[in-house]
Amino acid sequence: MDKCWGNGFFPPGPGKGTAAGAARVIPPLNRWQCWEFMIQANTAPDKADGKQAMWVDGELVGEFTGIRWRSDLDLKVNCIWLEHYGYDEGAPTKQYWKASQSVWFDDVVVVSRYIGPIKR
Repeated sequence: MDKCWGNGFFPPGPGKGTAAGAARVIPPLNRWQCWEFMIQANTAPDKADGKQAMWVDGELVGEFTGIRWRSDLDLKVNCIWLEHYGYDEGAPTKQYWKASQSVWFDDVVVVSRYIGPIKR
C-alpha cells in the first residue's frame, strides 16, 4: 500500500529524509491539545493557489501555500481521516521513537470556517 501524504509537512519543512529544523513542532506529552487543520482547494484547474494550515492550541504552526490540490473543480473535500502516523522506517524522526506511541481523539469537529479551540 503506497499511500503517504504530508511527509514533508514539518514547519518550516525539510527535504525528504532530512531532519526537521529547530522551528519544528513537537507535541508535548501527557496532556490534551487542540490540533486544527485547514485545507483550501485551488480556485481553477490550472492554478496553484490552494493552501493548507494547522494550529496547535490556537497558535498557527504551519501554513503551506501554492498548492494545486485538484485538476477538476468538481472534486471536493469529502472525508476526513484520523490516524496516528508513526513507525515509517524512512522517517527522519526515527531517532526519536519510543517503544510505543499512543494518541486519543476527542471532540472532533468538521466546519467550513475557523472556529478556534474549545474554551473549557
